[in-house]
Amino acid sequence: MSKLLVLSVYLINLVACGAFVVPSNPLVFRKSLHKCSLSNESNDLQQSSSSMEKDLSQAEIEAIRLRAMASKLRAEADQLEAEQKAERTKKIEQIFKSFDANENGVLEANELREGLEKILKQKIVNEAAQNLLDELDTNKDGVIQLSEFPNITTLTRQLDEIIARMKEEEKTAKIAAQETSKLAKEAAEFAALVNDRPTNNLEKVYATLPYFLPLLDSLDYGSFLFREQFDAGNPVVVGLFTALRILRSIPLGQFAFFLGLSFLSDRLDVNKLIRYNALQAVFLDIALFPPSLILAVLAYLTGSGESSVNIIVEYGSDLTFILSSLAIIYSTILTLTGNFPNKVPYISSMVEKRIERITAREFMKKSKR
Repeated sequence: MSKLLVLSVYLINLVACGAFVVPSNPLVFRKSLHKCSLSNESNDLQQSSSSMEKDLSQAEIEAIRLRAMASKLRAEADQLEAEQKAERTKKIEQIFKSFDANENGVLEANELREGLEKILKQKIVNEAAQNLLDELDTNKDGVIQLSEFPNITTLTRQLDEIIARMKEEEKTAKIAAQETSKLAKEAAEFAALVNDRPTNNLEKVYATLPYFLPLLDSLDYGSFLFREQFDAGNPVVVGLFTALRILRSIPLGQFAFFLGLSFLSDRLDVNKLIRYNALQAVFLDIALFPPSLILAVLAYLTGSGESSVNIIVEYGSDLTFILSSLAIIYSTILTLTGNFPNKVPYISSMVEKRIERITAREFMKKSKR
């Protein structure tokens, strides 16, 4: 029974291995059986490898198929884009030809305007059409070729931008015109308010009178120079000192003269040359105060009494009188020639600034009324 079982197993293995060898002994049988087992394992590995190769080939095939589909889609998209571009170009050509009324192959400003009016159903001014043509005319030959003509969407957008810009410029110009008109009105009111007319001969004489205030006040500084002339009875010197004595005899006479000139310089209806000289005379009179203070201190330090006056005080007084007289003489001569005496150092610049402030202040007061 056992022999029969062994033989059966052996035959089955032989059949599986594809060989029919009758063993001569049990050892041969076992070797044959082992060999057949190894053969079966090798067949299993080959079948697994073949299956993997089969699976890899299918993945590559799928990848190739997907690449082919993508290439086809790209080609279809390119074709669609080319068709759309051709359609857009065709529409642009149709619109261009519809605009080209004289069929000369180019568009002028009037053709552009009329064509847009038909499409947009609105009135377009010549300036807007010309500005649009200038923007589209890339080669600056004054007309629009087909190559310069955009699609209708771009065309209307550019036109809208031009119209909006023109409206803004018109608004700005209107505001500027209103401002100019306002300034012109103010200038006319200012001219009516301020007397800047040329002076006549009588006004020139009046304009010199304010300088009597600093002239009389400066005589105290010239007492050393005019002592001998006064003693000799010089009519000019005696007349000046007499006028000074009369002015000082009037209570607050010098102060009233000072305030009168200050008030006169504020009157815009008075000729400007008179106002200018009134204010300059006031400033020249004020300029005499610091030297008087300095000389008084020097006189006090050098002793009291006329006999003890130091030579420095005398020379200082003489210098003050000379400088003041030169300024007065210069101002009088220029005033009589109808010119403004605006070259007195420091004082003239202050007078001009003060005149400007007074004029602006009085003009503002008149404007508020």
